[in-house]
Amino acid sequence: MRTAVRGLAGTIVCLVALSTVGVAGLVFAEAVPDVWVIDALEEGEASGALDPQQQPIDPSGAGVDEFTECITVSIGLGETADQGLFNTVALAPFLGSCGRLMDNLNPYDGTRAAENRSTYLRYWHGSTPVVRPTLALFGVGGLRVVNLLAIVLAGTLLFRTVRRTAGTWGAVGLVSPVLLTTSITSLPNATNQALAFAAGLVGAAFVARVAANGITAPRIWFSCLVAGAAFVYVDLLTVVPGQWLLVAALVGLAAFQAGKAPLPVLGWTVTAGIAWMVGYAGMWAGKWVFAALVLGRERVSDDVRSTIELRINGESDFSEQGIGYGVVDNLDAFTARPFVGTLVLITIAVVFVMVERRPTVESVTRFIVASTALVPLVWYEVLSNHSQIHAWFTYRSLPMAMGVVLLVFLTPAPERSNAVISEPAPVSP
Repeated sequence: MRTAVRGLAGTIVCLVALSTVGVAGLVFAEAVPDVWVIDALEEGEASGALDPQQQPIDPSGAGVDEFTECITVSIGLGETADQGLFNTVALAPFLGSCGRLMDNLNPYDGTRAAENRSTYLRYWHGSTPVVRPTLALFGVGGLRVVNLLAIVLAGTLLFRTVRRTAGTWGAVGLVSPVLLTTSITSLPNATNQALAFAAGLVGAAFVARVAANGITAPRIWFSCLVAGAAFVYVDLLTVVPGQWLLVAALVGLAAFQAGKAPLPVLGWTVTAGIAWMVGYAGMWAGKWVFAALVLGRERVSDDVRSTIELRINGESDFSEQGIGYGVVDNLDAFTARPFVGTLVLITIAVVFVMVERRPTVESVTRFIVASTALVPLVWYEVLSNHSQIHAWFTYRSLPMAMGVVLLVFLTPAPERSNAVISEPAPVSP
């Protein structure tokens, strides 16, 4: 009982501390003078780096989310004359979609921008501590370079971390579906998605490193919690199930490699998944609490409640109500990408060969960890409205799931694959 109480108290303290750091990051972003950001955006428009397009198509035929990028680069602009710092941080004002952003920049007028602005209070927008200083120093072109470097460095970190424990083939299996099917080379032109993707990969690498150094309840719980919190700080509902399943699978795989039996492996996988989601949901709620303290509880609760109702299965011109539409739309988007058919055949072959050659207990354990690949299908169904409207980028969780399956079945077996421990892993710290 005391252990559970200490774990709950530690979780609350950790989330409060992370939320406090999150607010400090947004305050730092707002310390960058708006005029510097405006000058950078105007230069980006003049050079063609920014334009009114919302979703241009890259050479592979995939859409690039410049709509959200236009929101991201203008977060903090459009303040009213009497608006204080914490109101700006809580409200997250922005100049609008790409077309509206261009209009507001020609020329920029603070009063007109404040009248035409929108607000986005329900998200942290934790990319702004990177975006605003980078824009001020290096402009839009420099921001795109930073986006690219973030993806490359985060991906390299995850690859090297996984290769150290799962071998080269396991690491290659993990990253190949994402590299081959997601137009990742165009991701730097969608700033929020690029930085959120990088944050998720760094969090996964962190969890994998912690798990490789020893599996204990506090280590797994708090490392996964921090990874989930860091991701939601930057993310705007892009590849949530993909990042979620990746962390859970890496912990389950570490338990498998430690020689644990199927039931304990299941316990650690579930524990990691719960901890990551507690961090994700708890950190997100931290923004709502902060916003409610600044703006009032009713305003925040109305915004959050209406959005949740819409995203679960709300009506819109771009989605249908009913069972299966979110899953089907994302599967369609994924299967339309290059190399998917080949990757599916390779994955089936790898699973078949490993099951044929390995002991039954080991195969069962691998299937337990690989079952995390089903998470996106559940997510698409629960958040059906959002998953249909944004299937052109939310599908990226599916190649992440395929990569996890390849990782699990390409990882060498532990020396004591049939080892048994007496109790399953706990689901709390």
